[in-house]
Amino acid sequence: MSLVLEYVVIAGTVTAGAQIARGAVQAIHKVAEGKHAEGLWKFAGGLVAPIIGAGQQLLGLGAEALAAAKSLRTRINGKIGRTQISN
Repeated sequence: MSLVLEYVVIAGTVTAGAQIARGAVQAIHKVAEGKHAEGLWKFAGGLVAPIIGAGQQLLGLGAEALAAAKSLRTRINGKIGRTQISN
């Protein structure tokens, strides 16, 4: 396995694990306060947090890729336009 792939796997595992553990700790806190239903929701929230986080990152990546493509298109169109005018 390549070093980059190992890094991605470890970083992703640690991040997701921390989010799930945080949800579990919040759930225990709510149950200790006698708020069992809220505890269940906190636990469920911890389980889905990695998925939501990944979705947010992918949406951000898509938005940035689109912005980069628009900038490149504008730059390329500008160069083509200048070349055609100067000929």
